[in-house]
Amino acid sequence: CLYSVSIQCVYIVSAASVSPAAQYLHVELSVRIAVMCLICLSASMSGDTGVLHVLETQSDLDWILSSGPHPPYMVIMETAFFNRCCVCVCCVCVCLCVCLVLCLSSSYYNEYYCNPLYSVTFVSLPPSEVLCDPLSDFNVWTSTRPLNSSAKGHAANESVVIAAARLDGRSFFWEQAPAAEGTVSGIITLLAAIQALYPVTQEAPPPRNIFFTFFQGEAFDYIGSSKMVYDMEKNDFVIDLKNVHSILEIGQVGLHSGRSLWMHSDPVSRKNDSVNEAVSEMMNRMESAAAGLSVSVGHPSFSQPLPPSSLQRFLRAGPIPGLVLADHQKSFSNRYYESMYDDAENLNVTYPPGLTPDEQLVYETDAAKSLAEVATLVARSLYLQAGGENNSLSNITADPKTLFSYFWVSGPASVNSTGEPFCVRASVRLSEAVSPAFELLEYGSRNYSTWTESRWKSIRARIFLVASRELEMLTLGVGVAVLLLSLLVTYFISSKAELLFSSARDTPTTAY
Repeated sequence: CLYSVSIQCVYIVSAASVSPAAQYLHVELSVRIAVMCLICLSASMSGDTGVLHVLETQSDLDWILSSGPHPPYMVIMETAFFNRCCVCVCCVCVCLCVCLVLCLSSSYYNEYYCNPLYSVTFVSLPPSEVLCDPLSDFNVWTSTRPLNSSAKGHAANESVVIAAARLDGRSFFWEQAPAAEGTVSGIITLLAAIQALYPVTQEAPPPRNIFFTFFQGEAFDYIGSSKMVYDMEKNDFVIDLKNVHSILEIGQVGLHSGRSLWMHSDPVSRKNDSVNEAVSEMMNRMESAAAGLSVSVGHPSFSQPLPPSSLQRFLRAGPIPGLVLADHQKSFSNRYYESMYDDAENLNVTYPPGLTPDEQLVYETDAAKSLAEVATLVARSLYLQAGGENNSLSNITADPKTLFSYFWVSGPASVNSTGEPFCVRASVRLSEAVSPAFELLEYGSRNYSTWTESRWKSIRARIFLVASRELEMLTLGVGVAVLLLSLLVTYFISSKAELLFSSARDTPTTAY
């Protein structure tokens, strides 16, 4: 659990509600507004304290590095200054202990910054017993025909076509990874494809089962897919690798650079004649499924390797026919890949002016229509790949309106509106997504992910006024002078005590 730079997230709010008298004491910062990223350059187990300074221009940074009189500093910088050059300079500077990268507008820190010399203390102490845990979560999977989850290993007389997408995204900022193009476009496409396939697979079920899965932890060296493949190899899953007929993975399909999608394949596994033939058939079926749609499909050159994808984990276990569907031919067209700016705006989700939030929920955007076309292509391709008939393809169409029907909820409302929960029977299941390295106790593994996450208590920050260096030196000087004067007076009184106090002791008692 070693990191060269410790990254944590904290929150800060303005002090508008703090009384003037309380501003001179420690003020706890509430966790409400303005998410910030905290980079501990010289992290301390007992917390870090520094003078708050806002970085607005390059000269501000030069002043801190060269002549700032109040080190160490906690620098607040907006994202415009968050670049490689600036961060590298901050990391080697001994007068900086923490950088705070503000993700929102600077109005939140104006209340503090307009006053002189505020200091901030950040405390985040991990428990002493365990310092970190493996990154883990759950994969989500289902199938067109239910699988016996109580039985593990090879499923007799079962051949499955796996349709996969990743569930997670990441960026530098904690909990600020929207991953609209990188992840959400694939999730929405596969969900819409599942809904479009359901009626047809019930009326005219194909010979092969279609296995839908959403992998968790793929942004951290394919945690979810690694675990599923590992369980299949160990006969600890509902199917094994011998049950897998082929794989179709949905990658970045936001259609940034036009209306073309690309079918990426693995040139190494295609050196196997049977795999090459199966991959070629998959491509032909997808091209056939694209007929009549507004999107076109193509394939890169035979020698071009796969882009980053979960399919690679399956291929490491053996030669399996598979394709990765994406909207780029060679390099990514998504310039905000794994960035906090990969949001709805990056997917060109726009609304006409004047729409209320409720009206926006039902409005069919161009992005929704594009993803519905891609979902239709995916659903038809999966149906053909599973052995379905061509004459049923016209009944497989994704509706753009259904793209807005998916919500994460804490629980369903009852039909009679009494607030009573009820049970829903479904074939959707979860499987653990944690790297096999931690099960094998191979913490230096080169085959599996070893990402961990530090444990910490709730991150606390408090702000308080501090004196300037000049005032501190003046106070020290006055204190030293008073001390010396006190010593001098004490010495003088002690040395002259006989003279000063003798008259009182020698006065004779008056007799009557």
